Amino acid sequence: LTEAVSADNPDDFSGESGLANSQAPASKDQIWDQIPKFIKVPLKLEATLSVGLCVCADSFLFNFTLLPLRTASGLLSYLSFLWRGLNGLEGGRVRSCAREDIVRASLFLLSVAGLHLVDISYLYHYIRGQMSSYIKLYVIFNVLEVLDRLFCSLGQDVFDKMAT
Repeated sequence: LTEAVSADNPDDFSGESGLANSQAPASKDQIWDQIPKFIKVPLKLEATLSVGLCVCADSFLFNFTLLPLRTASGLLSYLSFLWRGLNGLEGGRVRSCAREDIVRASLFLLSVAGLHLVDISYLYHYIRGQMSSYIKLYVIFNVLEVLDRLFCSLGQDVFDKMAT
C-alpha cells in the first residue's frame, strides 16, 4: 500500500519533498554554533528584566524617601520667602524645582486619598457581576488603560509646562 501511494504521489509518505525537504538539513557544526546563542537568550532577558526592576525600585524609593524630603525643603523655602516678604527684608527666589516637588507631592497625596475613598472589593464584585450585561470586563480594562494613557500624557504636559 505504501509503495502504491508513493508511486502515485511522491510527496506523501516519502519524506523526500514537502515540508521535510523545504530546508536544507543543518550540519552538526551549525547546530553546535546555535547552542551558545540559545543559552544567551535567557541571560539577556534576565539583564533586561533586572534593569526594569531597578528603574521601578528607583521610582518607588524616590516617591517614599526623596520626594518628602524635597517637598519639606520646598515648603521651608516658601515659608522663608513669605517671612522675608512680610518683614520687609530682601526676599530670595524660590527654586522652580521646589514648586514641582510640592505639586508632585500634592498629586501623590491626592491620589492616595482618592484610592482610600474607593472600596476595591465592592468595585471588583460590581464589575464581575456585569459579566452577563452589555459591559464586559475587558471593555472596562481597555477604557481604564486609555484613561491611564490620557492622564499620564496630561500629567507629563503639566510638568513640562511647570518646568518652562
